Amino acid sequence: VGSKGVILKSVDKGANWQHLNVIERTTPSGGLYPYPARLTDVYFVDDTTGFITGDNVLLRTDNAGISWKPLQMDNIPLYSQYGFIALNSETLFLFIDNYLYKSTDGGKSWFNPFYIGLHDSKSVYFYNDTLGFVSDTWGGYAITEDGGLSWTKYELTLEELSYDCLLYTSDAA
Repeated sequence: VGSKGVILKSVDKGANWQHLNVIERTTPSGGLYPYPARLTDVYFVDDTTGFITGDNVLLRTDNAGISWKPLQMDNIPLYSQYGFIALNSETLFLFIDNYLYKSTDGGKSWFNPFYIGLHDSKSVYFYNDTLGFVSDTWGGYAITEDGGLSWTKYELTLEELSYDCLLYTSDAA
């Protein structure tokens, strides 16, 4: 994905690329056109359902990337970059400026945001639909065990660590 709505697709590990420029959004004359936004990340939760994030946009496909539709984000503020996690085709999390938005219907609607209260939050990760983590660039992090309804904040004070990202490892071998 890239600027001006560019979406490329490969089915042979990158040897060949197909340019997909049709996103289900129509012009006044009824034709289809590319989404006019910088697209930044692609997430697939299974063989057919995927998501693309970008400047003020979240797109969804249910046909392996052949076509893409913008998801409804009416109650979510416009923001150029945000964290996004899709646990499956229905449970989605958007993280914008210390607020977590959750959808349990594939992005058709979003719960009122949950305030997390960290400084300059950078990274969000959900292990499942209840256990989640958020980190910030100042050494703070928060954990939820109820799907984002409540958060417990913690602070790290180790100068040698980079606080720009969050890594999670499982105890399972």
